[in-house]
Amino acid sequence: MEETDINKKPSFWTLENIIKTTTAIIAILGFIYGVYQFLIQNERQYRQKIYEAQLQLYNDVIDLSSLIATTSYDSVETKLALENSRRFDEFYYGKMTLFEDTAVERAMINYKTMKDDFMAQRPIVKTRDLQHVCLQLGYACRNSLQKTWGLQLEELKRNK
Repeated sequence: MEETDINKKPSFWTLENIIKTTTAIIAILGFIYGVYQFLIQNERQYRQKIYEAQLQLYNDVIDLSSLIATTSYDSVETKLALENSRRFDEFYYGKMTLFEDTAVERAMINYKTMKDDFMAQRPIVKTRDLQHVCLQLGYACRNSLQKTWGLQLEELKRNK
């Protein structure tokens, strides 16, 4: 009987070892979860900054395009009108390329083409034409923001 006790190895699964192993596993899982939460929070903050920058840029572009679209035909050559047109071109060739989706890009192209004709006082473009493409740009920006933010905004209905 003494020989069997000597050859017998102590079991790893003692209560003390089970508690130590469980504690280590819980600590490791807690650490992994903490890292995961940190990464998720950083991504949320990054996306939030992007979303806010996009919203601000779209607001600036819509404000500027509406100023141009409400410029009277005989005021096109004023310093203010020319400055607004130049500022729109800065957005068009600059910051908007960072945030616009294809629908906004298309609306920007349509607006710029119409704006340039309007500012050159070409008779084929009337104020209402420019205002129409301005609205289309606004709708495109709104739809883009809906997609970006994952929102469903109520459809706007206008009396024409």
